[in-house]
Amino acid sequence: MKLKELLTLGELKKGEILTKDIGLDNEVTTAMILEAIDIENWSKKIN
Repeated sequence: MKLKELLTLGELKKGEILTKDIGLDNEVTTAMILEAIDIENWSKKIN
């Protein structure tokens, strides 16, 4: 499924792409959902 198709589904409609460098026509093969109050402790910032 392409990213632009994925973003039309359910709660993902509320999602926001935070980078301009990603292609919405890219195929999504895996996904990981992070949901936590202290989310910044569980992910890393990529510059």
